[in-house]
Amino acid sequence: MSGFSIASFRHRVVLERPVPAADGAGGESVTFQPVRSLWARVRPMNQGRTGRAGGTLASGDYVITIRRWTDVEPGWRVVFEDEPLTIESMEPVFPRRLYLKLQCRGGGA
Repeated sequence: MSGFSIASFRHRVVLERPVPAADGAGGESVTFQPVRSLWARVRPMNQGRTGRAGGTLASGDYVITIRRWTDVEPGWRVVFEDEPLTIESMEPVFPRRLYLKLQCRGGGA
């Protein structure tokens, strides 16, 4: 990760895990339970792209880098600035795998 610095971890985010809950009608719904609050590096995936009118495109997709936690999984959520983002995929950041890079999509309700 070029230019990577712990000082770039300046956004406070909350990790949430899905929890199945009975919906009262014999079915099941999913709610999300906060697991931990932590510092993260947040970058929009569309950074640098512009639309036809010259404005920045807003896709709601982010790359979020956090300290490595062994229990995080795709399907969990990251809440960033009150917006739930679903973790689509994740990969360790080399060389020592101390961090996780999360590919997140907006609209994670």
